[in-house]
Amino acid sequence: PGPSPPGGEGRKSVTPTVAAHPLMDIPAKKLVRLLKPDQPPGVRAAAALVWGELGAKDADAATELVDRLDDPADEVRLAAIRAVGQLKVGKALPVLLERIKTGGEEANLAADAAAKLGADGVKGLQGLIHTVAPGLRRYIAAAL
Repeated sequence: PGPSPPGGEGRKSVTPTVAAHPLMDIPAKKLVRLLKPDQPPGVRAAAALVWGELGAKDADAATELVDRLDDPADEVRLAAIRAVGQLKVGKALPVLLERIKTGGEEANLAADAAAKLGADGVKGLQGLIHTVAPGLRRYIAAAL
C-alpha cells in the first residue's frame, strides 16, 4: 500500500479529539467535561489522570486542571497536581509553589510537578527553598 494522504488516512473530523493512539479518539470536550465539579470525585480524578497520561495539550483541559488543584477532594487534587506537571501547565506554577508550603504528599507532588515546568518552575523552586520550613526543603531538593 502507498503512503497515507496528509491529515490521517482520509478521515475528516470536525470535533477536536485527543488521540494518543489511532484507536483512541476521544472528543476533547467530553473529557474536559469529566473534570467539572458536578462530576463525582472519582470521575474527576480519573479524568485528570487520563489527561496527564495522554499528554495532550488542550487549553480548556489546562484551565480545568488548574481549577482542580483546589478541589475539595484529596484524590482529585493529587491527580491534578500530577497532570499539570506531566502536561507542563505553566499557569499552575503559583498554585504549585503555594501547595509546597502546606507539606505532606501534596507538597512532594507539587514540587515534582513544578520542576517539570522547565526553567520557570526551577527558578520558582529555588526562590522558595529558603523561605519554607526546613522539613519542606527536602521536597524541593528532591525535585531539583
